[in-house]
Amino acid sequence: MNDAEDDAGNDAEDELWDQLGEAGHRPPGPEHTALLERIVQHSDLDAMPELAVAARRALADVYCADGRWAAVFRMFDECLAAHDRQPWRFTRLEEDGLLGWYVFVADAMADFPRVPLPRIEHALHDVERRLRAGGRDLAPLHAARRRLAQAVGDEAGERAAFAAWRPRPGSAADLTALVERAVLRGADGAAYDLAEPVLTGRERVDGSCVPVACLVLLPALRLGFPQAAAGLARFVRRSLPYDTHRYEHLARYMEFCALTGNADAAYDLLGLLDDFETFERPAGRLEYAVAVAVLTGSMLRAGHTADVGETPLWLLHERMRDTATELAAKFDARNGGPACGDRVRARLDAAPLEFLPLTPGAVRPVDPRPPAGLSDAELLDRARRHDQRCEPDEARACLAAVREAPGALAAHLVELRAMLHQGPGTADALRWAIACHRQYGDETRALLATCWLGLLPGEPAGTTAGAAAALRARPDDRAAAWGDHWLAYDLMRAGRDADAFAALRRGAARAAADPLIAGSFALLAAAWGGDADPAAAADALVTAGAGRKAVEALDLLADPAAYAADRLCRDLPPVVHGHLLYLRARELAAAGRAAETADDLAEAAGVARAHRLDSTAAERLLVAAHHAAGRWVETVDAAVAVAGRLDGDAAAEVRLLCADAQRRCGLPWAALAEYAQLPGHPAAEAAAAELRRELGLPG
Repeated sequence: MNDAEDDAGNDAEDELWDQLGEAGHRPPGPEHTALLERIVQHSDLDAMPELAVAARRALADVYCADGRWAAVFRMFDECLAAHDRQPWRFTRLEEDGLLGWYVFVADAMADFPRVPLPRIEHALHDVERRLRAGGRDLAPLHAARRRLAQAVGDEAGERAAFAAWRPRPGSAADLTALVERAVLRGADGAAYDLAEPVLTGRERVDGSCVPVACLVLLPALRLGFPQAAAGLARFVRRSLPYDTHRYEHLARYMEFCALTGNADAAYDLLGLLDDFETFERPAGRLEYAVAVAVLTGSMLRAGHTADVGETPLWLLHERMRDTATELAAKFDARNGGPACGDRVRARLDAAPLEFLPLTPGAVRPVDPRPPAGLSDAELLDRARRHDQRCEPDEARACLAAVREAPGALAAHLVELRAMLHQGPGTADALRWAIACHRQYGDETRALLATCWLGLLPGEPAGTTAGAAAALRARPDDRAAAWGDHWLAYDLMRAGRDADAFAALRRGAARAAADPLIAGSFALLAAAWGGDADPAAAADALVTAGAGRKAVEALDLLADPAAYAADRLCRDLPPVVHGHLLYLRARELAAAGRAAETADDLAEAAGVARAHRLDSTAAERLLVAAHHAAGRWVETVDAAVAVAGRLDGDAAAEVRLLCADAQRRCGLPWAALAEYAQLPGHPAAEAAAAELRRELGLPG
């Protein structure tokens, strides 16, 4: 190669080094990964091994976070081979980095049950030989040996490696390993004592405290520190969006939420299931599967019936439990002992704990399941009442509790299931139920089901009107009224507004003594723009115990503040009380009373979540209220909880407030991460540019 070619090669290498330095200042994301991949592509392992290894190590860190472990192992093997071909090209510092990577890779092999123990031991022996040859510290090697022994259940080997290991003061990774060791040994007090100085800020470590916090959530609770446990859970929750966390640590948080009655606080982490089949690290798959099984088990015990995506909750629970036990069996087969399976079974079978409020205003989730001891007929009757009061979770829970429904009961069960679980077979199921009702002599129930059937797409015109007319000719006033209720829907859909209102008036008059009918009909008339009084509707529905319907009426009030002021001192259904607090909070916010607004909204959101109602509007306003009150940490907590459920201007507003609060908390990197969620947003881009200048970062 001539001098000109040498100069060109040096210039190219210098440019790649500059690009690698630039990559170190970029936030994680597709652009950062693409830049590293371009550098790796153009850095030859033989021509420029120092650069090539440095670039591949940086890219490997990204791939680890993304779960692309096959590529990580491949790149390491390439780099080690390049070093062994030209060891003189590497400085001692560069060799230190490569050997540290070697220890990391050998340690990670334990997370793959297909990698036999002799191969892992060979890697550890090889790296030990290299460390000793250079007179280097063996502490990282002892840490890897200790974790391997812990994983396989080799108690003597673990104690020996622990005795030889010297944890580094201020190392987040070493502190995490120490705390995990104590937790796995059942030493809750030791685990908490190790973690507490760092988690309270009295001592600092060189990395994230989130893994440590996740590990001591349950120990803190078992030690009798519920407020500390709740505070740690809030810390974990607000930290999750701003870093990449191993599934092992997410799993501990999910299990804590599940066991303390806070499944809703971890429900969004089920979104990781979308990529579950691509998880390349079996140990991570195992831990996440355990956590999902515990979380879904908690939800099933609490009476949840909704699907997760397109998968029934019960089926997801069984799949994840089976996945966890199957993976544990693979690890035990590789390890030659039952240690992994024993740990997994203990976590899967952990008993639920007392409810722990994690946030101000949080209340125990309402159990929708019916009381024990009801007959199947009583369960079906209860399900119908819940349906009429717009309480679908409770109605479905009653249906799920039915043991056997022979004869006439079968018609009620099929009818209710068809209405509460609508799908392609709903119309056919209703026709069967109608025929069965008639077979057992219940013409009134058959006609009411026919009214409902007539509202489905594709049913003959006049189906509902005919059934409603037949009901009016019968002596059952309540049934006749409900027939007119469904007829009003049919008429309004046909554009016959006046006839729809007439049907509502007629039905309400027929069963005027029934507060549920009076309130339901007035609510419908008010919602459609009629002259019905929503306040009267709400009062009637409260009397009927139909709190969720009453909430719909409250949203139609012309002067909600006056209604709230008059009613909040009364004994109301919790959902009504919570919604009145929300309505009052809007008035307080307009008056600039931020702290009072936040307190009302926190309680309102807690009640809504406990009853599985949409709390998004209250939580969005809560972010602004906390921010206006100067409650920066609470602003972040509230924003992290709701931001993922918002879009457009609402999402931008919440993220901007969250970013500002993060800056005021002294967390500029978290603020930049929030601004990055709003590409193209002028205010976010301007604020991010200003913050980058303050931090001395390139724009």
